[in-house]
Amino acid sequence: MGTSWLLVVVIALFGAIVGSFLNVVIYRLPRGMSIRQPARSFCPHCRSSIHWSHNVPIVGWLRLRGRCNTCGTPIAARYPLVEAVTAVTCLFVWDRFFVARPIDTPATLAAQLPLLIAAFGLFASLIASAVIDIETYTVDIRVCIFAMILGVLAFATAGLPSDDLAPSATIVGAPLPPMLCLIGAAMGLTWLATWFIVSRLFPATHSEHDATSSTEETVEAESVVESTPEGTEQRAAPPTRLMHTAILALLLIVIAHAAWLIFASDRPADLPLQADAIRSILVCGLMFFLLILAGLVPREVDDEVYEEIVQNRSQARTVAAREAAWLAPALVVGIILLVWLRRADFLGFTWHEALDKLAIFVPASSHVAGALSAVGAMIWAAAIGWTVRILGTFAFGKEAYGTGDIYLMAAIGACAGIWNCFFGFFAAALLALLGTFVLMFRKRSRAIPFGPWLALGSLCALPAESWLLRFFRPTGEMLWSLMCGKTF
Repeated sequence: MGTSWLLVVVIALFGAIVGSFLNVVIYRLPRGMSIRQPARSFCPHCRSSIHWSHNVPIVGWLRLRGRCNTCGTPIAARYPLVEAVTAVTCLFVWDRFFVARPIDTPATLAAQLPLLIAAFGLFASLIASAVIDIETYTVDIRVCIFAMILGVLAFATAGLPSDDLAPSATIVGAPLPPMLCLIGAAMGLTWLATWFIVSRLFPATHSEHDATSSTEETVEAESVVESTPEGTEQRAAPPTRLMHTAILALLLIVIAHAAWLIFASDRPADLPLQADAIRSILVCGLMFFLLILAGLVPREVDDEVYEEIVQNRSQARTVAAREAAWLAPALVVGIILLVWLRRADFLGFTWHEALDKLAIFVPASSHVAGALSAVGAMIWAAAIGWTVRILGTFAFGKEAYGTGDIYLMAAIGACAGIWNCFFGFFAAALLALLGTFVLMFRKRSRAIPFGPWLALGSLCALPAESWLLRFFRPTGEMLWSLMCGKTF
């Protein structure tokens, strides 16, 4: 049984168009340029505007044979690849929401649409951040903040139903208990207050802290103009037959994925794995292969970042200790609030009980609870990332990963939920290790950006999340009951 061919085609085209916009974001943000002006895309070498017919996603690059129509300068193969990858990702996300898991009622459909939009926005942000991270070893915080705001708004719009929210109630899995979300929100506000106070009282310390967070910084426009004057950008490699073949192959994969969804979304049915699981494995495998190919491309920034890591290695533990001090006030507030809630017997409240209490003060309690659940997931996702970064830096004596990756984890938590971030983080670590092992045979061991692997881990966790939640749910409920002071 298939699904609406028109809807599948629209989603694939939508993904390709979003990918075309992501190429603008990927090129302009690291250079300190506006994504709004100039309004039309242009050749980085001769600065001539690209005609609309040559700007059609994927097809335009193939028509031009990978060269500028005005000056003949090669156009990087990254452009059609990003467009095709975004199209595949949009089909994959829609598959997980509405094909692999059919919607039963109109009310459930209405609740899922805002979350679907958040998922589209999240993975678009992750694709842009991943490519920027691969090319510059930086993560632009503005992309992450966009995803965070989108996630909170989506959950606030969808709201939380008044039942006990079994994992099957939403595609993003069960939310954290309400009191944990409240504790997370309090810790986040404390961190913001600490940042504001320290930045005002000790601006030099604040600037030094920012300087150590190279993965979260954006290049200033003035420095870009000085270092890369007009017409002197590094030219892309000339398009080869292999590049054309790879892009055509990826385009065929987009078409094949769409055709599978249209004509036989539930087939083959005679294999041990279901059809949606097979599609998930194929898409995630494709993304892993593309990351390996991207890692094989030599870049001057690879050696520069590696040398910077070596130079800063002696100060790594000092920086980690400073970051722990920054987090200490938020941790103290969280512990105090946790102890108070436990003693007051509020810690074990379910969302059903919390919504009943909240409805007394707030008319739209379900929507407020939805926003609180997203904020709580965002804060706890960032806390997981920061804790692992600090402990890993102390353990190995060098930076575990950049602080920009923590913002990526917060964005994943806000849009896809805490469990997608949790499972995706460990999947990203395993996939990064595997990717590093593969790359060692073809490339010298150098620094590897973790952001692209976080994006892949989140994508892999999307189809596996419900199964993992069912598997770990009994253990999680037992540990939570013990924390709440309940006995068996």
